[in-house]
Amino acid sequence: MSEVDCCTGSDTTSSSGIPTFESQNSNVVQGILYSEFNVTRGPEIVLQSPPDFFPKEDFGILEKYLITKPELSGKIITIRVHNYQVVSAPVHITGACYPRNYLLFNIAFVFDCETDTSIFEPIVRKLAGVLQTLEINSGYIVSAEKNLLQDIFDSILQSLNVNGKCEVPVNASTIIRLEVTQASEIFAEVGAHEVPIPLCDLQKIGTENLDWAIIELIPFIDGDTFAKAIATKSGIDLHIVLLALRALATKKLIALVPLFQFHSIYLVTRRVVRLLHDKDLMHRAVEFTKVGPGRAQQDASKLFELYCDLTPRHPYWTVADFNESHSLLKLGIDVRRFVYFGVLEGILFKLDRRPFRDVSGKETFGHDPPIDDVNYVPANMLKGWHTTDEICCAMEIGARHLAEVCLVASMHVLRSGKRVLWQVCILAAVSENVQDARLVLCEIKYIQCVHGVFSMYILCLFVFIYV
Repeated sequence: MSEVDCCTGSDTTSSSGIPTFESQNSNVVQGILYSEFNVTRGPEIVLQSPPDFFPKEDFGILEKYLITKPELSGKIITIRVHNYQVVSAPVHITGACYPRNYLLFNIAFVFDCETDTSIFEPIVRKLAGVLQTLEINSGYIVSAEKNLLQDIFDSILQSLNVNGKCEVPVNASTIIRLEVTQASEIFAEVGAHEVPIPLCDLQKIGTENLDWAIIELIPFIDGDTFAKAIATKSGIDLHIVLLALRALATKKLIALVPLFQFHSIYLVTRRVVRLLHDKDLMHRAVEFTKVGPGRAQQDASKLFELYCDLTPRHPYWTVADFNESHSLLKLGIDVRRFVYFGVLEGILFKLDRRPFRDVSGKETFGHDPPIDDVNYVPANMLKGWHTTDEICCAMEIGARHLAEVCLVASMHVLRSGKRVLWQVCILAAVSENVQDARLVLCEIKYIQCVHGVFSMYILCLFVFIYV
């Protein structure tokens, strides 16, 4: 079986447009559309479930939003027309076997105008991904008889409306599993730089209701490997890996933490005091952070002392600085698991750093370099929106290497954490984009961003001062 169970949950009821699945007459999904770009006739509806339910004149209004430019491939597009909503996922596949060397198609679900469609977006995205994978691997869409696809869409529509989930066999090796999850239960998007931490023994969970992709990934989820590396090791497409991890996180079988790097910065939170009175937390902290059997274990009071040492200071301590100061290995403490446990329990939070390149200078960094220039980081990743983890993962370089690259590009780290937070708030408050913000704070070259409620108060204060 292929693809991944990205939407899981239970059948629930609610008001204000949230669908329920207790009645066979609910018909939350009004219909399913499959459309393609025909090189002769242009965009057209190929299949509908139920047949002929969608007015052809309305498709003429929607066709440019259903058959889109390649840049929107894999994105969710929601359109409201008359008294219904259309949630679609366009797909673009390139290949010499297709006319004009590409195939454009779209999967769309149709709802009435009162339905909360947000909980169906993962289902539409997954179904489009399944069909894309089938086409790339075996040419299923182009070669399959249309009545087979019609039967698949009919089964999906009926099962989703009756039960809120479906299991539809496509061929001997593929089953499409879809299930509606309430919006509050759906886990957020998973980043390629995040590390899945098992919350139970994944090898012992029942696999009868899991997709093949999840089953294949489980051996690679070791608590140390980040998502992109898991995709590489398993040979599974990164997009499918991210959906699989999202499904496991939604089921609360794993937790996700930022990529561990010695160049990262972590700060302690007030929740550290739980280590003084929560006996269960004390026991789990000692067991989780120890190096291994045969080593002397530190008690919870020592862990409390170590966590408390990760307070704001000038300059900030990196994990490497902290580890060098305390020699955690000699204490029988695994520094990686020490950090992970702190993040999982809310004892630590990561200070995100977001490189920002001031393009007002004359430096040439960010322009088109030679292909073999390993120090190159695209300029669009240095606009203050991407964290160092995201950049390191995308470029496959370490945080120290990235810091050296930024140094070559005349970037530097602002010295004060609070000052950085204020400047970030000003940056967001007085500018429509990062480039204009450069005029307000032209000295900013590297943003360290602290997330929290306090930032809202700082934002309001500096909007008043600067605007």
